[in-house]
Amino acid sequence: MPTLDRATEQLAPAVSAGKWFNADSLGILAAVVCVVHCLALPVMAMALPALTAGSGHEDLTHYILAGFVVVFCLFAIVPGYKRHHQKEVLAGMLVGLGLVLFATFIAEPYLGELWEMPLITLGNLVVVVTHLRNRKLVSAPRCC
Repeated sequence: MPTLDRATEQLAPAVSAGKWFNADSLGILAAVVCVVHCLALPVMAMALPALTAGSGHEDLTHYILAGFVVVFCLFAIVPGYKRHHQKEVLAGMLVGLGLVLFATFIAEPYLGELWEMPLITLGNLVVVVTHLRNRKLVSAPRCC
């Protein structure tokens, strides 16, 4: 008869791999929320001028969203990489985060606000694809 520890060890990979609520899912959610925010804000600014008058450009929101993207990448992709050792996942995380952070903190002063949205959107799409690849690799059975 298996002990409780052995039974939970056997269940843990199946439960964590089969659930959608994990660090990769949160990372995907953070990246998608960031993209939606970046795409919806200009539309709302045109549609609702009374709400945006005097509010200015909310950098704090961008910093918070970028922080969530970074945190969830670190909590999902780094441990996943330690398990599957696929360098393209680590490279995808670095490229995606690099674009998100560049767009959030550097792009506007040097390239103008016009470049911020395309760069952050591309970075977040790379992050989403990387999380999906990481999730697939982590949930795959180990061969050795």
